[in-house]
Amino acid sequence: MAFGDSLTEGESAGALRSLPAHNPGTPGIATSYPARLYALLTAHYPTQTLKVFNGGFGGEQVLQALPRFEEYLDEHNPQVVILMHGVNDLVNGTDIEEVIDGIERLIEAAKKRSMRVLLSTLPRQRPDGRRAVAAPLIVPFNAELKTLASAVNVPVIDIYPHIPTTMLTPDGLHITAAGNQKLAELYFEALRARYEQPATAGLE
Repeated sequence: MAFGDSLTEGESAGALRSLPAHNPGTPGIATSYPARLYALLTAHYPTQTLKVFNGGFGGEQVLQALPRFEEYLDEHNPQVVILMHGVNDLVNGTDIEEVIDGIERLIEAAKKRSMRVLLSTLPRQRPDGRRAVAAPLIVPFNAELKTLASAVNVPVIDIYPHIPTTMLTPDGLHITAAGNQKLAELYFEALRARYEQPATAGLE
């Protein structure tokens, strides 16, 4: 399960809505990173039955995300959660420490269900974009996120260096289709490195 806000949903400009615009039991629309990740996984593991759930919800703040997160965990029962969240809190002026506390509560909810978490940093923002009001906060937030990951013993996927401003939409906040493809590749390699099992040699 990929869980987060519009950066995960991949189909929203971040407008608040009462429900996600897609079915969270699916990978979502083709340009989202969960859908791109699903394509990579199914191509690489053609004999396995794989599912990717797009738990992105545009406009959501992490401090309000816990009830929805727990509902999705119980309904879809993912083995692994890719968690990238918190940018809307930063955009709305929430203190970094509060956002980190919200992320920690999500991690705890997954761990209570014996689910693995891969914690993702946030991508940069382009300072000249109209929605990139949290651009100066991304680097310090990511540093605190890495400290949290070390404290709770979850791996971090640092996407920040790999998503340049050319992979951001004109608003300076959201990610282009090319950027989502890059995200999918980064998460795919992280999943392979941690969870791929060597092939069992056939009996002679």
